[in-house]
Amino acid sequence: MVNDAPVAACVDTTISVEGGVCTGSITAADLDNGTIDPNGNGFTLALDPPGPYALGAHVVNFIATDDCGAADTCVSTITVINNAPVVACRDTTVLA
Repeated sequence: MVNDAPVAACVDTTISVEGGVCTGSITAADLDNGTIDPNGNGFTLALDPPGPYALGAHVVNFIATDDCGAADTCVSTITVINNAPVVACRDTTVLA
């Protein structure tokens, strides 16, 4: 029997961080968009690079590998944004 590779299916996503946090983490399962193995084999999911990810956009390889070692990949973009509130200050003149 021929072992067919899994069919990797992934999505782009945005991670929101707050406060003084400058990196975000995510798992491969969070990017999974219906990955299947046509032979019914079990499979694992991984990201390359694995993270954590700094603020900004990052292109990653989403990798599905079945129990027999066959693999498929797709490309996903992970965008990390900081949702910290912006503090605006007025110029103030102090008279003594």
